[in-house]
Amino acid sequence: MRNKLIAPVVKWVGGKRQLLNDIHQLLPKKYSYYCEPFVGGGALLFFLQHKRCVINDSNSELIGVYETIRNSIDLLINDLKNIKILLNIFIHLEISIGIKKNIDICLK
Repeated sequence: MRNKLIAPVVKWVGGKRQLLNDIHQLLPKKYSYYCEPFVGGGALLFFLQHKRCVINDSNSELIGVYETIRNSIDLLINDLKNIKILLNIFIHLEISIGIKKNIDICLK
């Protein structure tokens, strides 16, 4: 049974997302490994959710993202939470500074 919460983490040019049902019909019913030489956003990888898979891509930074998810998911989640907190602080400060600038302009 497929876990619907598992999904690609990035959108990728040339992705297979729209072709998943067609591709799935062409695959064998049983296979030992799923090998993806050009994983990109991983639409088919996450759709199939095969227990044994090997992925590759010529984009080393993209592979680094997948390795981080595989090896350090808790650290990644923590870092993303911190980024969200910092972004909210930045937005709050930006709004506050913008309001102050507008008030200063109006008082001149």
